[in-house]
Amino acid sequence: MAVSSWVPRPVSSWVPPSLPESAVTAAASGLVLLDRWCYIADLPNNTTAESITSSGLPIKVTFRAARPPLLSHFCVHCPGLDFRIIGPKIVATDADLVLLCVPVNPNSTTRASDWDYFVYRPRAAQWLDLLPSPDPRCLNDSATALISRQDGAWYAVAALGGCNPIFHGRALIRWEFDLHLYRSSSSSKGWRSKRLSLNELERDNLIPLPPAVHRIYHVTEKTITIGGEHGTVAWVDLWRGIFFCDVLKKRRCRQGLTGIASSEIVIPRGWKSTTWNMAIPVGSSEGWHRDCAVDVKDVSLEPCLSDAMAMLSSKTLQELPVGYPILSMDDDVVYLLSQTMDKLRVMFAIDVRKATLRGLAELDAQKFIFLSNFCTSEICRGT
Repeated sequence: MAVSSWVPRPVSSWVPPSLPESAVTAAASGLVLLDRWCYIADLPNNTTAESITSSGLPIKVTFRAARPPLLSHFCVHCPGLDFRIIGPKIVATDADLVLLCVPVNPNSTTRASDWDYFVYRPRAAQWLDLLPSPDPRCLNDSATALISRQDGAWYAVAALGGCNPIFHGRALIRWEFDLHLYRSSSSSKGWRSKRLSLNELERDNLIPLPPAVHRIYHVTEKTITIGGEHGTVAWVDLWRGIFFCDVLKKRRCRQGLTGIASSEIVIPRGWKSTTWNMAIPVGSSEGWHRDCAVDVKDVSLEPCLSDAMAMLSSKTLQELPVGYPILSMDDDVVYLLSQTMDKLRVMFAIDVRKATLRGLAELDAQKFIFLSNFCTSEICRGT
C-alpha cells in the first residue's frame, strides 16, 4: 500500500476565502451552512466580539456569512496562542448563539482543561462569554448541546456523559447516564452533574440489534436542540435511536426510543437521496414517515446554471460519489458533499422534492481533511 505524502498545513496558515458581497447580503436573514473549523485571522466586522481566555489573553471572534451552498465561517484572533496543530472549532449552535472551544494547550488536547469554551453572539450587542472550565468533566462535542433562552438573554449548555448498566442479579433493570449542565443564569456560575436513569427499555424490543453487533446502549453521533419550555435535547445514536431529555426540567428523562432515519443511499453508478420526517414529541414506534426521494438520474441542472455548474452534465453528476447529507431547515434542500473527477471538492444543493440542482460551491482545499464538519444554523435570523 502506498503511503500518502500529503502533509497537513498548519492551522494558523489557513487563509479565509473571499466571499461575494451578494452572498453575504443574501445570508443576512436566513439559514446558513457553517464550517465548524475556524480560521485564524483578524478580519473584524460588525459581528466581532472580544473577551479574554482563561490565561488572560485577548481574543476576538468574527462571523462571516455566506448564502448556501457557500460556507459561512468564523475567524478567531488570539495573539499568544499556538494554533499550529489544531484550531478553534464550533461545538453547537442554537438560534443566534454559538458554542465554540479554543485550544489553549499547544501540547495536549485530551483534557477538558486544554480547551476554553466560549458562547458567542454575533448580532446586535455582540458578546463573547468565557464559560467556567468543565474540568474534570470531559465534554464530547457530538454529545453537547447549546440551548438559547429568552432570545439569548441566558443560555444553557448540556452534555451527555457516559452510560452504565444497572443489574439486579443478572437482570438488566435500567441504564444510568451522566448529564453535565451549565446555566448562565445560575448564581453558582459553575457546572453541575446529575445522574439520569432510564428504566423503560422499550427500544431493545422495538429496535433489536443483530446478535453479532456488540455496542453499548447509547453512542451519541449527533445532538439536536429541540428547545421548548423545558429545553428538550435529542441525542442521536444512528444504530439504536434517539434519547430525548428535558434538561431544564426537574424530572428530566422524557423519552428513550424512536426509529432510525436513512437520509442518503449510495448505489452503483448513481445515488438516491431520501428524506424522512417525524412529529415531536414521539408517541410510538411509527414516528418516522418517508417524505420524498430523488434519484440522481432525474435531477435537472437547467434552473441554476453558473460557470461552475456549466461544467457538469447529468452523466457527470451521476458518476460523482456523494455523502455526508445535511438537511436544510428552511425547505426541501439536501446538501451533499462530493469530489469531482479533477479532485475538486464541492457542496451540492439538491431540491429533493423538485429534483433540481439548486447550486454548488467549491470547498476550501486547505481543510479537506475535515470534510464532514459542517452544519446548518439559524445564526443569521433576525439580523
